[in-house]
Amino acid sequence: MNQGSETIKLDGYDSKRVSSFVVVDARRADCESMIPGAINLPAHSFALSSCTLVRVLHQVPLMSFHCNSCASPMSHGPLVASWYADTLAKAVLQGAEKATVYECVAVLVGGMKGWEELHGKRAVSEGGKVIKDLPVERDDGMLDLRSIPL
Repeated sequence: MNQGSETIKLDGYDSKRVSSFVVVDARRADCESMIPGAINLPAHSFALSSCTLVRVLHQVPLMSFHCNSCASPMSHGPLVASWYADTLAKAVLQGAEKATVYECVAVLVGGMKGWEELHGKRAVSEGGKVIKDLPVERDDGMLDLRSIPL
């Protein structure tokens, strides 16, 4: 995997329903709104927690990362997704094919801006609501959570 220089590609991954996933917000900790149920792991401190995070969450079928817009491969969401995938491949999967890692890691299309355009802003205090039976749609290697009903 090219570390952080391109958006993670998920070639050959068909649309399906995922019942167990984690949404990781890679923006700064002082963000004003969050996707319900997301956890905040800022990009600037991710390196300090990546090994522990992988040990705790390596069995989660899908980790979705986002930042404000995910507009470029060097945006925080795609960058942290790449770091997580690299750590996952080294620490847990040890030699697994890249396709296996790619199926576990995704980037949210449009980031937080895309989410808010469709669902509106949700205060951080509204966090913790669980989204079940997520319809996952892949488009150009990115995860599209924008269409899920709340």
